[in-house]
Amino acid sequence: MRIFREHELRCDMVLASACLPFAFQAVEVRDDHGSEHFWDGGYTGNPALWPLFYATTAQDLLLIQINPLQRDDLPDTAQEIIERSSEIGFNASLLHELRAIDFVQRLLAEHKLDPAHYRRVRLHMIGGDGRLGRYRASSKYDTRPAFLRELFALGREAALEWLELKMDYVGRAGTVRIAETFL
Repeated sequence: MRIFREHELRCDMVLASACLPFAFQAVEVRDDHGSEHFWDGGYTGNPALWPLFYATTAQDLLLIQINPLQRDDLPDTAQEIIERSSEIGFNASLLHELRAIDFVQRLLAEHKLDPAHYRRVRLHMIGGDGRLGRYRASSKYDTRPAFLRELFALGREAALEWLELKMDYVGRAGTVRIAETFL
């Protein structure tokens, strides 16, 4: 996994970050150290949360969910099973990191870790399960302007709802209980 930092960001890095396996060939990224090929990092960090702990001092972390974690309907065709497997794969690294965050937070609360080396995190999330569940995983390949406007409107609606209900918690308390929501 490689994290592309803002001071080095170029077009090829953005393309690599959005390059889905099975749909596109890997994108070559050249820098002072040579060149490497990359696909979307969703399988190893989706999103990669750990850089946020090391590169910032912020204690509030806002996740914006773009893949549903759960689906009410059971996939029963080969295509639906492949799509759901892809979603599970993309969510696996996020769930792994959230479990690690939860573990550290519990150890801090029990005074088993040194707060000088670990810090408390206030987790927030603009969720998408209720809104995104109606879209199949294959919709990520849909680039029609009308569909993109529909997704934009859903995102705006979710963000406004979150701001209305939870913005006052920022800086004071997390609004997501990892153990209850993700474990």
